[in-house]
Amino acid sequence: MLNKKYNFTIKSEGEMKVPVKFFFPHKSINLNANTITCLKRMAMTSGIYKHIAVLPDIHYKYSRPIPTGIVVATKNVIIPKFVFSSCGMSFIRTNLKSNNLDDKLLDNFFFKIKEKIPVLKRKDFINEKDFRKIISEGILWSEKKFGVKEAGNIEHNGNMFNDSKINSSELMRLIPNLTKKLGLVGIGVHGGGNHFIEMQRVQKIVDKKIAEEFGIKRNQIIIMLHSGSEVFGKSMHEHYTGKSEKSFYREIYQRLYYLDIIKNKTFKDFIKTINKNINIIYRYFEWKSTSKRIVKRKFKTISADSAEGKKFVKSKYLEANYAYVNRAVLRNFILESLEEVFGKIKTNLLWDNDHESFQRETIERNQLWLHRHGASRALSREYFKTHNIFKKTGQPIFVPGSMGAPTYLCAVKGGCRDTFFSANHGAGRILDRPEAQMKFNEKSIINEMKRKKIRLYRYGLGNLVEEAPSTYKNVDSVIKIMSANDIAQPVAKLMPIATLKGN
Repeated sequence: MLNKKYNFTIKSEGEMKVPVKFFFPHKSINLNANTITCLKRMAMTSGIYKHIAVLPDIHYKYSRPIPTGIVVATKNVIIPKFVFSSCGMSFIRTNLKSNNLDDKLLDNFFFKIKEKIPVLKRKDFINEKDFRKIISEGILWSEKKFGVKEAGNIEHNGNMFNDSKINSSELMRLIPNLTKKLGLVGIGVHGGGNHFIEMQRVQKIVDKKIAEEFGIKRNQIIIMLHSGSEVFGKSMHEHYTGKSEKSFYREIYQRLYYLDIIKNKTFKDFIKTINKNINIIYRYFEWKSTSKRIVKRKFKTISADSAEGKKFVKSKYLEANYAYVNRAVLRNFILESLEEVFGKIKTNLLWDNDHESFQRETIERNQLWLHRHGASRALSREYFKTHNIFKKTGQPIFVPGSMGAPTYLCAVKGGCRDTFFSANHGAGRILDRPEAQMKFNEKSIINEMKRKKIRLYRYGLGNLVEEAPSTYKNVDSVIKIMSANDIAQPVAKLMPIATLKGN
């Protein structure tokens, strides 16, 4: 049951058609005016079922039309700008212990990962035949390629088209030509921004019984992976939300950088640097003008049964399949690197799930379209009747803090029914990226990581200060709020040992 001390509601008023429910105490989370205004504008949209659910990691991003950390259900309509390109996380168990590690081994491991996994693109890894199977069959493609059975520990068994026969030619017709080309260079890439590959140590067991079921022990080494559909997914999403019409510069950059129209490395690096600086300037001015734009914001809806709606659904499902496979390929390279450095060790995937998703679900006997932006699906044990572990525990939930803070492994609790079976996907930001750029400098962040004895590895893409630990909320406080609202219970607390960032 929800604890009323730990949530509050903005009732529908004026043009708002549904209330906005916040699953945290009123003053515990820093809600700025932009966030509140945007949530009220969202609530003015027709077709929303019951309420908008706002999770404890809520934060507004100038670069998104809506805040991160929200869940919206609809019956018969789709709201394209309530979702973003597919992204998620993997939780990989190993039989390594923290006393097996030293700095030299860590360096060797992460240097091998950087050699095997590029940050933005890779050529000649898949062809068009592979691409067709990836978007239509999802994880089945990678299981055949690498000989590793993982589908049972992946959301939707790693294929959004599981319940229906889909023709890959039909899906290919939904993808713009440039996006197809980007799809051929986007499998097996890490991604920039806050995407990471992190080695963690289980510092504390909170729930011994569920930890045993999950196969988690104190001082065990875990690898967490955060990545998604990358440039392919972003291009697909922009095409189906109309944003691509305003992205002429971005299309030029994608053609120049990703498709190797320019062969000269020096000039390509120059183009990448120019793009980075343009983005920093653009972000600043976008951020400064956000409050003026939010008060006029409206959100288009489309009928789920219309031809446009059916195309949108298939576009999001094929993009999710692409993200499942991308993480599977990354996992394969991570496991290769582990064996090359540490020898033959045992590893297995506990769970892989999206936290940017759009899908059809049955909730309270209603067929609903779930729009999750910065929120993970969180199903209780009755949904896992055939899974050896989750039929006893429910689905695992991962709640990372920042690259300098703990991650919590959690288990679902009954309060998830009120959030449309959803949980927050992390601690959430306090400062938007442009604010972080004004407040922190790179040297101070590197020194902070050294003080915390966390090894930091980087690809050097983007601006590291955007990921400063202090830009994120206190994850311990967020976990307490989740527990109080009966959304999830902590099972284990993990501390970062070393992290690889795109930035």
